[in-house]
Amino acid sequence: MHISCLGIGGIGMSYVVRYLLAEGHKVSGVDMAENEPVRRLREAGVPIHIGHDQPLPDDVDLVLVSPAVLIARPPDLVEAQSKGIPVQTWQEFLGSITERHTTLAVCGVHGKSTTTAMAGVAMMELGLDPTVMVGSFVPAFGGSNLRLGKSPWLVIEADEYHENFLSYQPAHILCTSYEPDHLDYFQTEERYAKAYIDFFAKLPSEGRIFYHAGDAKIQALIEVAGKVGVPVPDEPLTLAIPGQHNRANARLVRAFLTYIGEPQENIATALLAFTGTWRRQEKLGSLPDGTLIYDDYAHTPTEIDATVSSMREAYPEAELVAVFQPHQYSRTRLFFDGFVEAAKGADRLYVMDIYESRDTQEDKRAVSSAMLVEAMQKKGRPAVYAGSLEQTEALLRGLPTSSGPRVLIFMGAGTITSVAHKML
Repeated sequence: MHISCLGIGGIGMSYVVRYLLAEGHKVSGVDMAENEPVRRLREAGVPIHIGHDQPLPDDVDLVLVSPAVLIARPPDLVEAQSKGIPVQTWQEFLGSITERHTTLAVCGVHGKSTTTAMAGVAMMELGLDPTVMVGSFVPAFGGSNLRLGKSPWLVIEADEYHENFLSYQPAHILCTSYEPDHLDYFQTEERYAKAYIDFFAKLPSEGRIFYHAGDAKIQALIEVAGKVGVPVPDEPLTLAIPGQHNRANARLVRAFLTYIGEPQENIATALLAFTGTWRRQEKLGSLPDGTLIYDDYAHTPTEIDATVSSMREAYPEAELVAVFQPHQYSRTRLFFDGFVEAAKGADRLYVMDIYESRDTQEDKRAVSSAMLVEAMQKKGRPAVYAGSLEQTEALLRGLPTSSGPRVLIFMGAGTITSVAHKML
């Protein structure tokens, strides 16, 4: 079967593409821009065109799209629909895969990718041989975002945006956290909560939802869904990576593995095998003066605080320089006060221009990075407006040589990663 993938550069679409290749299908794709997933898929032999200006190949049997492509309706999607070629979102296609497996789904507004990868690595170390699909590249999976196993177990990231996770059929769920997000789509907190309730309700009667003990919001959602939750207490745990949030989510993984019958001592050893993923506190290298460069996907106040806290834990004596690119005008506007207070553990904070994505003109008029920095400075915070990608790079190259250890951590879900790599 020839499957054409529109929006192939999305990290989620890319692991579905790898799965299709492993199944023996012919795959081609289109995206609007070059990026790391596109580069890696090309290396795997997938022909990819940049821009939706070419007709579909004549022999296409199925078209997979991202939700963004479905909304935008570019010419190649219109062509597929006019020709009667079946069209699915990649999440709907993944849903059919989850129905054929015993699926552990990881949901929550923070930590999904790391927790999914951590669960997959631990299960691999325990000999459970899972298939794992994760929104990041994982060293333990050969640098891929897909691990193919031969057992019934499937571990996936279950994203709530566009209610995507409602396409999946989970056997068990790990819920890392809950706080309203993606309100550009959901509009209200009530609709956001209902999406989680509906997802929880998809569990079979024997399924369990593992969550952090004391999280009253998740507990309430589980009760409304009429399912069984397993509150996981805050007990000691050791990992190879820093961060209280990582240890907390590892406790969810440990609780699940204990529930399915794995011995505690084996679980502890398996969790130690996890060493992190792409763009999650990822160490890229160092500058001639010894400054360490890290890259991270954090793009909400809670995630920024967790990342900065982890860096401070790992490097307690270092000067910590945080560089943040806000993602979406709408998110920056909605959580403005939270962003003003974020990253307080940093010694210096540089705020780049906001990365635009699905934003309205009203959102763009209402907020800016300069406004965010001004609000931070009024509170006495060491914040600097950094501007564009090029201006940010120039500012950072102008930093005085460090007399002691220094860590530069780049955070954001947009194009900030390019600056991090250019610094080296």
